[in-house]
Amino acid sequence: MEFIKCSYCGFTQKLVDSQQYVERLRGEVRKWLADIQLSSNVLGVASSVDPIARHNLFVNFVKPKIIPIYSSFKSQISFLMSNSLIYLPFWNLPRLSVEETPKGAFEKIEQIESVKDLVVVEDDQKFFNDVMLTIKLYAYMIDALYNIRQKNEVEFIINNFKTMNEFYDTYGKREEKKAEFYRLSASLKAYESSKELMVNRPREASMKARESLDLMNRARAESRNPQMAYMIPSIEKDLKNIEVVRNLAEISSIYFDSGDIKGDFLIKMEKIFRFSEALRDWMKADVSIYKEITSSMKDIVASKMGKGQVLSVPGDGDVIVPMWLIPTKYTFVTGSWFMKKGKEVNDVVLTSAVPASQPVTDIFLLSSGMGFFDRIKGKEETMSKGTLSNIVESARMTSLPSSVKVLPPLIPRSQANRVYENYIESVRSRTADKIRLGVGEIMGLVYLPGKIQGGGLHIPSLRESQIDISQYLDNLLEISL
Repeated sequence: MEFIKCSYCGFTQKLVDSQQYVERLRGEVRKWLADIQLSSNVLGVASSVDPIARHNLFVNFVKPKIIPIYSSFKSQISFLMSNSLIYLPFWNLPRLSVEETPKGAFEKIEQIESVKDLVVVEDDQKFFNDVMLTIKLYAYMIDALYNIRQKNEVEFIINNFKTMNEFYDTYGKREEKKAEFYRLSASLKAYESSKELMVNRPREASMKARESLDLMNRARAESRNPQMAYMIPSIEKDLKNIEVVRNLAEISSIYFDSGDIKGDFLIKMEKIFRFSEALRDWMKADVSIYKEITSSMKDIVASKMGKGQVLSVPGDGDVIVPMWLIPTKYTFVTGSWFMKKGKEVNDVVLTSAVPASQPVTDIFLLSSGMGFFDRIKGKEETMSKGTLSNIVESARMTSLPSSVKVLPPLIPRSQANRVYENYIESVRSRTADKIRLGVGEIMGLVYLPGKIQGGGLHIPSLRESQIDISQYLDNLLEISL
């Protein structure tokens, strides 16, 4: 059985099916022409008919039929442009409320191009170019997204974006539509960077990523007008996605420059993203969180290779765990009657930067340990264990041991904030509002050594305030850096 594959979109069909499809498409074009009251004979002699007559045919019969088609595709391309255009092959694409394949758009292209001989005056040509550019962009963009979703070769995606860029010159729209052109050019460079990364050429991947960032920033600048402003939120997301590609390229470069060329780098990245994609779905987070995650991964790799430092607590361990450090201020009331007084205390809470069934270091005691009369007299100085202040005091910027496994921080700052806020509410509830916490501001990541014990992980510096990652430990060790 013979097959045929489109050199641009990668869509494959049996040869006999392709021939039948083309014949059916030609029949649909003839039917469409009949619907707009133009026979194939009229079109056949269009080039020899008086230009005024052709203009009248176009304006009175063709254009009214094309306008609703154009409006529909214009709306759909705007919708696509209001979403991210850049995705890594490891990610799950969100479902978009548009056609899953470009077939319908390519049919419209064939239909509308069949009347191009009727386009003779400048205004008609401008309208016709706008229509063709819009529908072709939609067709090739949908095809690119289809290839991304199907995790097809990145070359197919690159070809689609190259073709879309060429359309702006073909129809003379590059200057008029700079924001769109720069954005698609940036997307092309981002996918070219991904391709370089896949073939273990990190320097070239970094260069392409920098070019992509420059073009996307130009797109953002050109979008600051009322007609294009709708693209700005999605451009901001794509800027973060390009940063992810650049971070991965730089991680690969660090290994390369250190002489530690790991052939399993992409395999490791695929495992990390496969695990984190399920986590991202649970958090209902956008892929833009990966800018933060991959930036932290880059810091870890650089630190292990002696090319950077991270904030860490000294100590021996089997594995190093990242945690979010949150300085916490709280107040409580002690004493009774005329001896009642308020106290303010500064302490530290940490939340796990990896998935955990108990993600927060609980710093509060059920009892202060003081006698009844001392509590009546207001002698309580703190309601927290105060055992984590040693973490702030001992943490230093330093390199991490190259031989120790480091868990990648997959919980972003935004999720850590939510975990902390939930913790605040639980403390208020269980202490009947005796303890009131202010909203802490995350200082950053701190790395703590831990020891594997009985299927779980014990972190000595946390003392009694342990977190629990035992449920995820095996999977986390598999993707450790």
